[in-house]
Amino acid sequence: MKKLNCRPLLTGSSVLALAALFAPVAAAQTEQQPAEEEASQADLKLNQVVVTATRRATNLQETAIAVTSVDSEFMAEARVENIGDITSVSPSVTFRNTSNPATSANLQIRGIGTTGASRAFEGAVGVFVDGVYRSRPGAALQNFLDIGSLQVLRGPQGTLFGKNTSAGAILLESSMPVLGETGGDYSLTIGNYEAVTGTVTVNAPIGENAALRISAISANRAGFFENPNTGEDYNERSGNGLKAQLLYEPTDDFRIRLIADYARSDENCCFGTVDSNPGPIQDVVDQIIRERGLVPTSRRKDEYQSVLNYTPDQLVEDTGYTLKADWDIGPGKLSSVTALRQYKVDQTTDADFSGADLLLLHEKFKSNFFSQEFSYSGEHGFGAEGNANYVAGVFYSDESIKSGRTGWWGEDLQRVYAATLPATLVFDASPGLRSVEVIEGNNESLAFFGQWDGRLNEKWGFTAGLRWSQEKKQGQFENLYYRPNPLDVYKVLGVQPAPHFNESKTDEAFSGTLGIQYHFNEDAMLYASYNRGFKAGGVNLDANAAGGFRQNPDYFPDAIPGDPRYDPEFVNAYELGLKTQFWDRRGRANFSAFYNDMTDLQVARFVGTQFQVLNAGTAEVYGLEVESALEINDILSLDAAVTYLPEAQLGEDASLGPVLSGRRFAVAPEFSGSVSLKLDKPISETYSLVGRINQQYSGGYLTNNSNMLEQGGFGLLNLNLGVKSANGWTLEGWVQNAFDKRYVTNHFATTLQSGDNNAYMSAPRTFGVTLRGSF
Repeated sequence: MKKLNCRPLLTGSSVLALAALFAPVAAAQTEQQPAEEEASQADLKLNQVVVTATRRATNLQETAIAVTSVDSEFMAEARVENIGDITSVSPSVTFRNTSNPATSANLQIRGIGTTGASRAFEGAVGVFVDGVYRSRPGAALQNFLDIGSLQVLRGPQGTLFGKNTSAGAILLESSMPVLGETGGDYSLTIGNYEAVTGTVTVNAPIGENAALRISAISANRAGFFENPNTGEDYNERSGNGLKAQLLYEPTDDFRIRLIADYARSDENCCFGTVDSNPGPIQDVVDQIIRERGLVPTSRRKDEYQSVLNYTPDQLVEDTGYTLKADWDIGPGKLSSVTALRQYKVDQTTDADFSGADLLLLHEKFKSNFFSQEFSYSGEHGFGAEGNANYVAGVFYSDESIKSGRTGWWGEDLQRVYAATLPATLVFDASPGLRSVEVIEGNNESLAFFGQWDGRLNEKWGFTAGLRWSQEKKQGQFENLYYRPNPLDVYKVLGVQPAPHFNESKTDEAFSGTLGIQYHFNEDAMLYASYNRGFKAGGVNLDANAAGGFRQNPDYFPDAIPGDPRYDPEFVNAYELGLKTQFWDRRGRANFSAFYNDMTDLQVARFVGTQFQVLNAGTAEVYGLEVESALEINDILSLDAAVTYLPEAQLGEDASLGPVLSGRRFAVAPEFSGSVSLKLDKPISETYSLVGRINQQYSGGYLTNNSNMLEQGGFGLLNLNLGVKSANGWTLEGWVQNAFDKRYVTNHFATTLQSGDNNAYMSAPRTFGVTLRGSF
């Protein structure tokens, strides 16, 4: 394996030691606390964190799920601006996006998740915004707008949350309109790389029973990659968004909330990459670039240079309407969530990622999504001491996918293949229109679910839930046109035109949860749980999903196309957790140990000309997590978290091939962690000095599913320092990645350049000033 050496600023073992020692240190300080300080220190209790992991508001420390919850204040301080910043919330979560947000945005929790690129894939980590499932995690790449809370639910959530949560779920909730209140919030950020982001939110009452809340955002930033010949940058960020909410509460028993949102970005994204591992064709590509009087890209990855012969362009639009209603009926509450969403990506790309003119692609992707959920929830008592909460419901969704792709061979392709292929091989790679492809799919989901949780008595609690799901998926592909020349290079190589197909797959499964809790007292709770996770199979929506040219019966009558379908995956997850509060509730430390046994895990990978979807027969993950928080005094507070994954492994499986069989998951470091020290010190009656120091660490990891390339461990230091006014505004200077650590997020096989690998890179050091406040 090739290793990229990056010296960490903070080792994984030191983060783990810090988190593990957190509670004992606090306990020692408690013993030494002078009696005369007890009264004042008793006021330093941590804020009570409310979560909705069980579909009702509960205290974090009383919820028998490994969940992390943060509010809008934390997200502003930690600069959690979109789903790409999710690791700042929990080190157990990783996110990677490469060329196309509709096909290659990957979320993982505890190393588990759908990795690789595929038009067909919905993630194994479900993303829910205001209770609505997002079928593509890339839709959440748009900047968060007026988000009041973010929760990370770790482990399968196979009972209550939509679908495709075999690894976990991420819940985002918009700030709710407030009745009878006029006001708002604002923020303005100016930073390096020409970054300017502004947001504004206004809340206004409409009579006594209604309120309107409108939010807008504009976010722009130059790209991190630069063409050394033109000075042009790539992978910029340029987006705008709008959200409007109407809340109507005519009575105490009925509430309705309408949310409409729109986000748009128009960027030269996302094909700025570095040439990480030059292959045998790289010298030919470099010579072509020099003959045009240009300079090839640097071989130093940390210089962030990229030479493209065509400037990429990507337009993304995300539009949605959500209607939420709650009625108090009988002993419980009836809730409805209705959603209609459309997600579109229009992308023109230099698909060979190089300064040679080899392949130009224009691709459109559109998803139309409808969902409806009804649920009924309530509470009842039983026996002498027991009480229980229940929820039961039905969920339905329907998504249609339409994708089209047009490809053109470039003027340099003949020369490059002439240097690659045997001289005796006769082929044609002349420039011009290559193909016009149409790819479509449909996904219809139906589920019934119910969960019951509560207390048997003062000490013992329980959870039991069950969900039945049915997923019907259909996918089809055809070439409307493929160049007729029988010597076309892809025909000679047996790649395309590939067989057309129109296939469907239906999966039904039960998933659910079973758990028990023991409450030692009000400050300590032990829980054990079993969760069954399910993610449906489907049809691989790729041009080569049914094989190559020689499997195409339109050209070879006896040919038998392959099967483009893939099987569902299942997870049996076992967890033992301990939630504690100490030092008069000024501190908390939560621990979890988990074991996941998976069958038919879905794995996607790109192999240069084809996006494959494979099922790994078996896979295994186990590890430990610690999350802790402490109010040290009335000025300083401390947070620490660590995730230890000694095992995140695919089983031995010859069908996966030598690269994947028996190897560790991609982007699943053994150690990851973070520690933050927060300052809030009054300096006058009107102003306070505020600041935050955050150190993140990630151990080394395999970067992709297609080869064995690795990124070594690294640390990131993030800093904030500013002034907060009693009048409601805060002015902060900040720096992210203070020591400018540059690391690989994903390696991939460079298109049409056998043996060559390009790499997507992390963000470099960024810094700036933010003004935020309320009025």
